[in-house]
Amino acid sequence: MADPFLLAHRVLPRFYLLSYPLAPLSIRDQIIRGRWMLDRLLDTGTIKSNDSDGRMLVVGAGVAGTSAALRAVERQVYVKLVEKASAPFLVQASAATRWIDPTQYDWPADHWLSATYNWTVPDMPLRFRADWANLLAARWTIELRAKARPGTYLEYVENSECVDVRPDASNTGRLVATFDPDSGAEPFSAVIWAGGFGDELSRLRNAAGQTIYRGMPFWRTDQFTTPTCGVAPASLGGPAPQVRVVIAGGGDGALQDFLRITTRTKSAVEFYRKIRVPSDVERQVYSPADRCERNWIWGEGNLHDHRPHFLLDSTYQDVVEALLSDPSFRARLDSAIPRDVPPIRVFYPCDHLTAFYGLNRFLARLVATFLNLYREQHHKEKILNRGWRLVDVKPDDPNSTHSCRAMGPTGCLGVWHRAIFQEAPRCYDKTLGTATHDERANVLIIRFGIDTHLAPRLPFPQNKTTQAEVAKLVGEMQLRHHLPYHILAPDQGGSWA
Repeated sequence: MADPFLLAHRVLPRFYLLSYPLAPLSIRDQIIRGRWMLDRLLDTGTIKSNDSDGRMLVVGAGVAGTSAALRAVERQVYVKLVEKASAPFLVQASAATRWIDPTQYDWPADHWLSATYNWTVPDMPLRFRADWANLLAARWTIELRAKARPGTYLEYVENSECVDVRPDASNTGRLVATFDPDSGAEPFSAVIWAGGFGDELSRLRNAAGQTIYRGMPFWRTDQFTTPTCGVAPASLGGPAPQVRVVIAGGGDGALQDFLRITTRTKSAVEFYRKIRVPSDVERQVYSPADRCERNWIWGEGNLHDHRPHFLLDSTYQDVVEALLSDPSFRARLDSAIPRDVPPIRVFYPCDHLTAFYGLNRFLARLVATFLNLYREQHHKEKILNRGWRLVDVKPDDPNSTHSCRAMGPTGCLGVWHRAIFQEAPRCYDKTLGTATHDERANVLIIRFGIDTHLAPRLPFPQNKTTQAEVAKLVGEMQLRHHLPYHILAPDQGGSWA
């Protein structure tokens, strides 16, 4: 019987995928995939320890690729790790204000407050404790470079791109890879492609593909947890500026930034602990969340995902309304949420949020419902607005010389814009309705998920036949995975520990 984990990630014999279009794609999930991939390749004899003629190639020094490469070192497998950028972990290194916690989004599982991964044996190749993203990137970089000394199992090369992989012409069963800059063709016993998932969609493009508005990227240092969200006064030493926030999107990125702005806490865990949510809430949401995820695993897109998301949203809203009927809990919430939360509205397509992580969805509904019902300045405007898609952004002043296209993300922050939304009643039907809605804001955040068009192309011969065959193979893979919370050694302390 073929190894099920390898089979789920195999594109071609000895070529395995650890990047787009797999899901889920959290940092913790990538660590699991990286370690498990190496162990399973050894278990099946695809690669061997201490075989200098049977090196393995890992493409991409992000979390998944580095985890696989460091695990190879632990198990005495010769490995070459190539990264086309000038340093590893550049995504996380740019985000000094993004807090990453390896277990908080396992809520309401019993280990969700552990804040470290792995919280039990065995250890993982990358040590992962909750921290700021840039600090984690710095520590992981040190770990990687310490293992990549000359004469060790790991050869690490930066500024190198894998451009072609094909079977060895001499029928050895191995793969041959070439690189740019050219270092000559090299044989490998297996190739792990961890080239990335694409970029976060934080900009809006027109029908011609041109950028018409560039918002603050998700993985970028920002000031969203400050009272003005980073908007500067009109003059040095002048009064605090007026701020109005609009967020386009209903997924985890959108809800995470909504919570950062409204609670001014670094993480969902910090706010959850501050308001002391009753423990029976976790019991109430566990089964509905589990049912939703089990449906998601076997879905093929929005058509299958819609109903589970809608039912889960309804359950969470019922739980929120019951919680808010308790005066003592309401008082804790009132004291935890700042009094000067700026006007803020979230617009998303369809009639449900699409957050993968239940904690984001639950807390966003809790905070939005509380503000709408119990804070006078938020009575008039509904915060969570379903059934709208952002279609255009223009300067609020028609006579303004401001050009969103020419500006970077910080250039539009604080400038008043008019965001134009169009009716989007169903996530599984891209047809838009005729109704439109304009929203004025000087902090406009776009969180549309991952731009998969920018995911690195697989390095197979660039002809239409080969690319079509590879696309067909990837399309036939089971791309949604229900990964374990952590990996267990066969005997909890044997050779894998």
